[in-house]
Amino acid sequence: RDRLRSRGLGDVYKRQKVVMADTITELGSNMFAYCENLKTIDWSENMERINGEAFVGCSGLTEVRLPSKVKYIDGGVFRQCTNLEQIMIPPSVEEIGEAFDASIIILCFEGSYAQQYAEEQGLRYILIEDENEEVEISQYGQLEYIVRNDEVVIFSCLPEAEGDIVIPAEIEHEGVKYPVTEIAASAFARCDKIGKVELPDTVKRLGQSAFAWSGVTEINLPEGVTEIPKRAFADSKLTKIEIPETVMWIWDEAFAGCGNLQEVTLPDSLEFIGMIAFAN
Repeated sequence: RDRLRSRGLGDVYKRQKVVMADTITELGSNMFAYCENLKTIDWSENMERINGEAFVGCSGLTEVRLPSKVKYIDGGVFRQCTNLEQIMIPPSVEEIGEAFDASIIILCFEGSYAQQYAEEQGLRYILIEDENEEVEISQYGQLEYIVRNDEVVIFSCLPEAEGDIVIPAEIEHEGVKYPVTEIAASAFARCDKIGKVELPDTVKRLGQSAFAWSGVTEINLPEGVTEIPKRAFADSKLTKIEIPETVMWIWDEAFAGCGNLQEVTLPDSLEFIGMIAFAN
């Protein structure tokens, strides 16, 4: 707060909304740090760089949509924003530091740097087609899911999820039953209290890092899954795994760091095993 006053911003830390002139292209480090009452940011349309910890500790923020010309997001920008659930990152972004807490959900575009960043950091993300697109996340037991193209994607498990997890073949959403076909990227990442996971036969796709760093000990992979993506089970507590006959590709680091993995059954259908897929 003293830093804000020293910059001539007075009692801005008490404000609930910040409006930026379109002449602003860069936001300085710690500019709105620990403005706990801040709920809304009206961005400059010409913003290109957000410097380190600009909004660190802004616990009043729940959702952020970055403007379309942003290129650089430095480290710590939205760290310790304890109520920030979603952030939309436009395709213009070229570089991101360690800007977010692990609980963040990134809304991004297919093939964008933000998608690559989320996958590398093991963060949850949802692909969108429009910067103003709204995404509804619903809950089923210990799971969260989204409905896309008349199919259910298991998006994540709740932070407090524990024990064995049984994923249903279909989920009723707003009076309509939809098949569960996909486990999203990083869906169970860091869910270290779960045990055995049971997947339905309807599941055809696993996202990158889907069970990385998790407590999963056993899982059945249904026929129909054709690939095990990068870091899908990396650093998990798997003890054994049977790869179904439909799988043709096991990508890099898929089972890397699974120190408890003692038994692996590989199918005749397998055509490719990536680098360090079973390292350590």
